[in-house]
Amino acid sequence: MWPIRSSVSLVAVDYIQQLAREKQVKQQEVDSLKKEVMALQILKKNYEEMLRHNRSAAGALHGANAEELKMNMFKHIAETLFESFDQHVSIDDFGSLSSGIIRWTEEYCKPQSLRDLCLQVITQEK
Repeated sequence: MWPIRSSVSLVAVDYIQQLAREKQVKQQEVDSLKKEVMALQILKKNYEEMLRHNRSAAGALHGANAEELKMNMFKHIAETLFESFDQHVSIDDFGSLSSGIIRWTEEYCKPQSLRDLCLQVITQEK
């Protein structure tokens, strides 16, 4: 009778240990998800702040004036980019075209370059 009780006890202990391991894994998952939720809430807050800022800046311009300003800005940006593209990209053959496009894109379409161009256009519009 004692051997049966001890084997049942061993099985019960193994099962309890297995449950403890599963609980620990689940707790780690919960902790990871909590961190992810916190990060997403921070991102959401930042995007909401950006949206409020953009809406307040856009609120200063209304109607046709805003549309005209946007069109003029787009026109200046497109013209400037086309001028640099025209100067730096050759269409003699496919090889020179593709390498020219890659070099032009790397030089003139970097985020900082586009930002500087947009700021330059905005300053000209004012």
